[in-house]
Amino acid sequence: LALAAGFSEAISFGFIEARHAEPFLGGDAPVALANPLSEKFAVMRPSLVPGLVGAVSHNRRHGRRDIQLFEIGTRFSPRGETRALALAWTGLATPEHWSDHRRDADFFDLKGVAEQLGALFGVGLEAVAPDEGTVPAHVLVPGRSAAMRVGASLIGWLGQLQPAIGDAHEVPTQEAVWVGE
Repeated sequence: LALAAGFSEAISFGFIEARHAEPFLGGDAPVALANPLSEKFAVMRPSLVPGLVGAVSHNRRHGRRDIQLFEIGTRFSPRGETRALALAWTGLATPEHWSDHRRDADFFDLKGVAEQLGALFGVGLEAVAPDEGTVPAHVLVPGRSAAMRVGASLIGWLGQLQPAIGDAHEVPTQEAVWVGE
């Protein structure tokens, strides 16, 4: 479904820089490598989002403005490994059209994709206002994010990436990057 919604699949490294992992740790210690190849590959990723933001940055540096990426992969914490799906979207929400009624992607576009993915698997996703700990507050812009629930179970989050995190990856700060996991 992500492909049908216009997203391209990305595959990123399981090893990332400690500074890129830090916002996603949620109070946990990073899973550090005993003998990393370099500081760029010093810890295991606690989230798929840093890799997608790095891919957004790469695409922006090469002149691409409209970017929709997804990744299915493993994330790591001191409690073990878990599989996840992550999305990143920046630029136009609508394709070019002769009428030129184009607009940039927003929260509701990403939420709609998440709900369609849930429907594909027969799961009714509900976007709710984030509580303390349900959304990584230092990762997403307050008021532009949501926790995703199935019944009472928290299964993910989505929203606008904090500009400082995009800036650390060299994404232009004036552009909204929408992410979810």
